[in-house]
Amino acid sequence: MLTMAAVRDVRWLQLVTTTLMPKQSGRVPFHDSADISIRGYHAASARRAVPVLKEVTWSRLAYSENNLHRGYKAGLIFSGANFMPGVTYTYRRKGDTSPPPGNKEYFWHIPNIYFGDYLEVSCGEDEIETPLSWRDHEFQIRNPEGQTSEWVLFTHPFDDPRLTEIMLHCADEGRRLVGLGDDQGAIESLRKAFVFADRILGENAAETVKLRQEWNSAIDNAALAKMRFRCGARIKIISGEHSGNCGEITKLGLRMLKPYMVDLGESNLVWAGDDEVELLTT
Repeated sequence: MLTMAAVRDVRWLQLVTTTLMPKQSGRVPFHDSADISIRGYHAASARRAVPVLKEVTWSRLAYSENNLHRGYKAGLIFSGANFMPGVTYTYRRKGDTSPPPGNKEYFWHIPNIYFGDYLEVSCGEDEIETPLSWRDHEFQIRNPEGQTSEWVLFTHPFDDPRLTEIMLHCADEGRRLVGLGDDQGAIESLRKAFVFADRILGENAAETVKLRQEWNSAIDNAALAKMRFRCGARIKIISGEHSGNCGEITKLGLRMLKPYMVDLGESNLVWAGDDEVELLTT
């Protein structure tokens, strides 16, 4: 009788975990197959199973589903087999064969939703730029005990003629605004043109390199236009720990919160913000 009851319990648990359970958060501390088995997930039967990643794509999603709050409107969808609770994922640019410089391992991330052999990761809603941003990226998943899938290339039905049209339009608009002296207004158009060129033409293509340079130049020129002083200006620090000291601006940090490097003498170099200095008049 005990054996029959145990078999019945296993069948009911299998039914509940595979068909009736709501989508589960991936933020559950599953560490190994024994832990998974204790919690009764259907994947536990494949102890030390190697995960199989079949596809990664982008999709719009319902903000709420079956009275459950998802909290985002689009995401990356992973599908395959042998996904264990506690599964993590990583990604790299196609052609890369090793982790990022200075790292011995890839960065592993927790998905937003785990549901059997299906994962979701929240991402941007823009149905053109968001999928494009993942073009030429490969994904890999890892089960809690370290087994990893093969790398799988992101897939999406890209409309290359339309994407090229957008890239050219953004490049023309950004360059037009730079020509009018509106570097601040040109930043977004040049950024978008660069991203599109990077994904369509490749990161080392001549047009991609040129657009990257133009985008960075617009950022720097826009920051420079907001600064009151230039290198060589004699200034007085009027606030902060060095208040009252005078010196000369020797370097500009265009993308820094405190953009002025001030030489106070005797090799004493400090950074100061625009609101912390005034022109030395005497």
